[in-house]
Amino acid sequence: MTSEAGRVMIAGDDPVNAELFRDLLESEVWEVEIAEDGEVALARMAACYYDLLLLDLRMPKVNGVDASAGFSAATSAARAGLLW
Repeated sequence: MTSEAGRVMIAGDDPVNAELFRDLLESEVWEVEIAEDGEVALARMAACYYDLLLLDLRMPKVNGVDASAGFSAATSAARAGLLW
């Protein structure tokens, strides 16, 4: 990876899994944010650019599939890698 950290958003309702992913990614020089559900993820996507999105398929409020469908071309999802 280059000297500039990439940005990752982890969206999921399991805080243990989110922290495990955060620790792993930060050890590889990624800048990580955690969204506890799909609504929070959508709001952050509208405001920030992310290089990679990790979405839980079974989140409360808005699940990962519905959240990815809600991302518009104006959000960073149009340019980011997406994992469910």
